[in-house]
Amino acid sequence: MSKTISRKVFPTGSIYRDKSSRGPGLAKRNTWRAEITYANVRLRKRGDSKRELAKWLKKAAGLIKTRSLALPEDAADEDYKLMMAAVRQELSEMPSA
Repeated sequence: MSKTISRKVFPTGSIYRDKSSRGPGLAKRNTWRAEITYANVRLRKRGDSKRELAKWLKKAAGLIKTRSLALPEDAADEDYKLMMAAVRQELSEMPSA
């Protein structure tokens, strides 16, 4: 296992206001964004409701913890990236509130 990936410390993520630009001459966003990073893989989601994103973050953190603990002790970085791809897929299939 890589020294940068810890099986004891799991991400909690963050929620912040997204006011980024959509491009030259276009209006700026004014939405919420949730973000969580683990094993150098970042998962993000935009939404109108901070509460909806808090639920998404809780689900994402739970999936990451459960699936990373299921990996063998000597799992390679690539195994963690594949695990995060599976988490991303499951979260994308999760119904929106």
